[in-house]
This record gives sequence, structure tokens and C-alpha cells, in this order.
Amino acid sequence: MLAWKEFKVTCDLLEQRAPPFSSPCTQIWQSPLEGYIKLNVDGALNSQDGNGGVGFVARNRDAILVGAAMEIFKGPLSPRVIEALGFRFALTTALHWGYSRIIVEGDALQIVQALNGSRSFVDCDTIILDCLQIAMNFSSCLFSHVKRGCNRVAHFVARKSLSGNGLMSWRGDFPQWLLTLALDDVRASGSSSMS
Repeated sequence: MLAWKEFKVTCDLLEQRAPPFSSPCTQIWQSPLEGYIKLNVDGALNSQDGNGGVGFVARNRDAILVGAAMEIFKGPLSPRVIEALGFRFALTTALHWGYSRIIVEGDALQIVQALNGSRSFVDCDTIILDCLQIAMNFSSCLFSHVKRGCNRVAHFVARKSLSGNGLMSWRGDFPQWLLTLALDDVRASGSSSMS
């Protein structure tokens, strides 16, 4: 009965939220709003063992890399579940790191729709509810969708997590491969800002 009450409270809070944030779906990474950190999130699956990896990169308005992390989850997992786990992982890490205003962006349209209250999926509803409860701890938390081309660095981090042994995170002293990817991404985008 307690779980139902928590679910109902979360649903009521969702109805009171501002309209969902959405960015234009371009093929270039766009910097976040002033005062926000943008977390680009993605998930990846190993088709052989069903394990899933998640990863995200965090950048500020000036497109400067301020954090990144990756984690592996034992399978078998569905693509939708691993994408939802990626959002939850990014949210919990961002909260732990003390971020207060974030935009969490990924290429999993169904997950972004669920987080913005317009879809529901039985296989990941519990994870979505976890995400929404975590999101309430930020002064502002927006969810947006981008095409895969705008999410290249997060996608690479998620794929790389599959060859790792567990949690890895950076808030400075980034590995060279990550710095190179992030810099290439910014160069391709011209570090354009969202209006």
C-alpha cells in the first residue's frame, strides 16, 4: 500500500511540473542554458551476454567537460531498461556531485517521453519513478531528447563501459580519449548555444 501512495504522490507531482523542455533536434551538440550543466546520457548492450553499460558526460555552457562517468549492469537487459538505467545513473551521480540545475539529454525518445510524463512502459516504470524522485532534489532538472548524432560522446562512453570492470568517474584529470572526443564534438558543433 505504501508503494501505491508513493506512486500516486509522484504522479501528482508530475502533473504540476512545467511543460517538458525540448531542444531542436540538430546533428550538433548544443550548450546548455546559462547556469545549467548538461548531462548527455546513453546506454549500450552487449549482444553476447546481455550485460548493459551506461555512460554520461557533463559539460557547462562554455562546452567545457566538467564530469563523466560509466557503469556496467549485469544482464540480460532490454535496450529500454538500459537507457532508463543510464538516466538514473546520471541523475544519482549529478546529485552526488552537487549539481543543482541540470539538463539530462539522451537519444532514447521513449525514455525522455516517460520522464516528461507522456508515456509509460511496464518494463521500466520503476526506474522512471526513481528518476523522477531523484530529480526532485535538484533546483531544476529538465529532460530533453536529441538525435544520436548529438550524443556521440555519451554513446562512446557507454560502449566503453562494456569493456570495463565497473564504475568509473572523472571530475577532472580526464583520460585523453575522452578529452579528444569531447573536443571533436565541440569543434563539430561550433559550441552553439541554445536560446
